[in-house]
Amino acid sequence: MPANNPLLNDDVLINGCRIATGVHGSGRPLVLVHGTPAHSVIWQSLVPVFVDAGFHVHLYDLAGFGASERPLTADTLGCRSSRFSAETA
Repeated sequence: MPANNPLLNDDVLINGCRIATGVHGSGRPLVLVHGTPAHSVIWQSLVPVFVDAGFHVHLYDLAGFGASERPLTADTLGCRSSRFSAETA
């Protein structure tokens, strides 16, 4: 489990990089994606609001941000984001 962010309660391995994730609530799915340079802690005050409104909230830290691992390769953020989107779709 990722440290220092109570919103992130799990992690997954994608392309050899550990991605910090969190899932909260139940109901209609809602995926929260942070911008750069930021990480999922920006959603801290909103996740409880969305959960109370009946959403199944999914959030994660992009590779290289927040509690997710930093890739060892020189990939650009765009390449990492495209691969992550393709592999989680």
